[in-house]
Amino acid sequence: MEKRLSALCALLCLFASDAYALQTCCHTEIAMGQPAGQCKSFEKFVTPATGTFCALTGSGGLFARGGENGKFVVENGGWVFKGNSCQPGVFFTVDCIKP
Repeated sequence: MEKRLSALCALLCLFASDAYALQTCCHTEIAMGQPAGQCKSFEKFVTPATGTFCALTGSGGLFARGGENGKFVVENGGWVFKGNSCQPGVFFTVDCIKP
């Protein structure tokens, strides 16, 4: 919880007067671990994009040789996580907020 709050604090410091009205609407850990050398792409719909903002607030696992990555895109009206992993234990933590 502490890491999640500190990551969101960095975003909210710019809008401190509005921070009281924001709520965490979604907290998800996306596990992407694979046996070493067996790569797999991941795609996960997280939440509708209307009135929400999502951010990657954490990551972990074995990151090696550039095959491990994750990002957010807005597609078809929703926040979608896309990533790739070729190593065990890889995960990303996602938090979304709304007013």
